[in-house]
Amino acid sequence: MLIILAHVCPQESFIFNLRNFDVPMMVIVSGYLFSQRYAGNKNYSFLSYLRKRFLRLITPVWCFFIFFFIAVGAIEKLQGNKYPFSIREIINAFLLLDGAGWIIRVFFIVAILSIFILKLRRLAVKDTYFLILLSCIYFGYEIVLKFCNDLPLPVFNLAIIDFFVRKIWFLGYHIFTKKILFYAIPYGCIFGLGILLPSIKKKFIFFLSIFFGVCFSLLALYYSKNSGFCVLN
Repeated sequence: MLIILAHVCPQESFIFNLRNFDVPMMVIVSGYLFSQRYAGNKNYSFLSYLRKRFLRLITPVWCFFIFFFIAVGAIEKLQGNKYPFSIREIINAFLLLDGAGWIIRVFFIVAILSIFILKLRRLAVKDTYFLILLSCIYFGYEIVLKFCNDLPLPVFNLAIIDFFVRKIWFLGYHIFTKKILFYAIPYGCIFGLGILLPSIKKKFIFFLSIFFGVCFSLLALYYSKNSGFCVLN
């Protein structure tokens, strides 16, 4: 229902801002299910798990993209129109860098990180230590994000050096950092919280739900008002 609301509600509505926890909630559920199935399994195979996630996540999306781009091309051809997508847009779609595939990218990144998060959970020994560690990682990410979200591109007078620097900058910053790392850290922390859920007492879960629910609602109102979109409907 939240995902449906995300795509039918206008961005200026209060509901659109309030439902923004839909993807984090899915990642938490994913972490919870992962914990239930694999946390106590000594025969757990990371490569087998990753292969299953690839077949369930990436393969269906690629099949859809193949059908979609061919179908759009055929329709536009029959109507005598120019093909609306560039080669770069098609490649980015299959690489899940842009467009609707971003959520699949998130889940696959989390799948890759799952084994490391699980090992981190075991090394932390106690649930409290693991929760503190996740909180520190997340707040550290927020601080880095504050200063590194829009770094200026370095410019060199020599054309050949400037060309290679731009390519390296694009791959290192815009692709790896902004498209992968800046998604891996926060959603990895949320996935870790999902892994922790089965061992957390229900009263503490209830307290966290109320606390973060209130914080989220207040922040949604604050940012809606400051951005000029504060329409309560």
